[in-house]
Amino acid sequence: EVIVPAVRARVPQARFVVASKDPITNPAAGRLRGVELLPSTDLRLLFHDCAVGAAPLHAGFEVRGSVLEAMAAGIPVVTTERVREHLGATADFELRVGDTAAGFARHIVELLVSSSDREAVGASGRRFVRANFSWEVFGARLDTLLTGAAKGPSTATEGSGPRPIPAAFGG
Repeated sequence: EVIVPAVRARVPQARFVVASKDPITNPAAGRLRGVELLPSTDLRLLFHDCAVGAAPLHAGFEVRGSVLEAMAAGIPVVTTERVREHLGATADFELRVGDTAAGFARHIVELLVSSSDREAVGASGRRFVRANFSWEVFGARLDTLLTGAAKGPSTATEGSGPRPIPAAFGG
């Protein structure tokens, strides 16, 4: 209720789409002028239209669909410090962090008005996902674990690899 008007004050033509695989239960979202509610099981359908992804996530979040898929598509993401820390991403490089409504809105506006910032953060986020969460990275990590398990328990956990993302409920 605060972020949308703050962004619209600086970027009046901004279009907001709230998409979720879970039912959207916040009635305030539907009352905001120009906010579209889109139940979706495949958020990739939105990525060709998105300039900036916003994921103001806190407890009970689902990082894969909300943040990593957007970053993998080269969409710059604004999220919370908790999510940034969870992913191990670098703030202001691979994504933007805003833990207050004002900070969140400021980052969204900055990315909307600066195509160079939008492209740089989007490209850095995409490289980050490829380097840390791609199938190739997980495949190599699995290969290392299986090879280590075959050799003995002392080598099964050695080596670097992607950071695991703990399972979480919610969307």
